[in-house]
Amino acid sequence: MRNIVIVECISTGINYIEDIINRGYNPVVLEPKRIDTEVGREYQKWLKMNINELNMTLI
Repeated sequence: MRNIVIVECISTGINYIEDIINRGYNPVVLEPKRIDTEVGREYQKWLKMNINELNMTLI
């Protein structure tokens, strides 16, 4: 297996994603739905915009 799962990737979790990629693994981010608040909706938009750039999978 070449996947590492990150649960609730917030702030320092973003740094872990780069580290995981640099070590040759695939980051898989497990995020709960947070669309019930304005902050949650903004975070969800940011995460979706950056998934392709960071080459990760969002579950």
